[in-house]
Amino acid sequence: MNHSSISHITWKFIECLEERATGHLKWPDTEGMTTVKAKFEKIQGLPNCCGATDTMHILMCSSAQPNSNVWVDGENRNSMVLQAVVDPDMRFRDVVSGWPGSLDDSCILRTSGFYRLCQKGARLDGQMELPGGSAGSMVREYILGDASYPLLPWLTTPYLERDQSPEKAEFNKRHTATGMVVQGALANLKERWQVLKGELFNRTSTGCRGSSTPVACSPT
Repeated sequence: MNHSSISHITWKFIECLEERATGHLKWPDTEGMTTVKAKFEKIQGLPNCCGATDTMHILMCSSAQPNSNVWVDGENRNSMVLQAVVDPDMRFRDVVSGWPGSLDDSCILRTSGFYRLCQKGARLDGQMELPGGSAGSMVREYILGDASYPLLPWLTTPYLERDQSPEKAEFNKRHTATGMVVQGALANLKERWQVLKGELFNRTSTGCRGSSTPVACSPT
């Protein structure tokens, strides 16, 4: 089978997945989120945690098209970026992909539907009272992100100071251990879809870069 036929079949399959993605990638309802929070807390004791987010780069064939340098990532590879939010069972709850590899995690987050929903209070807006804390000690719903993400009211990142107090060091340890679920989910994705370990190509026989249209699974 020639390269053009493989490209056509691959992209028809991808388009089919895109059409069906929103039916399978859903944010938990109230009852489901209660279970998600309980499972996250069992990992390292972080209360009211609703997810963990990270990105992965999907390698693309190089392109001679104008502005193709936007696809070149920090490791000088042509790639597009996939951002995912996962639950403690490593299930994908929110995904956006298709952004050029030159964009950093913070930029991709801020352009996502997930970010807009959280910023306007349509997602991650619940609060709980900390057990054993002082009266009125509340913690809102949040997700975990690594140091490449901005600290936001609904996004918790690790402390970056070199000389950290024991309390901050302990928090970072728990944060890292809990956030490992998203690394596991992304690794599983590549294992299940081996094509993601190689280079993808465009749906045209002449172009050879990623689609410029993001695949978003957050409701808008």
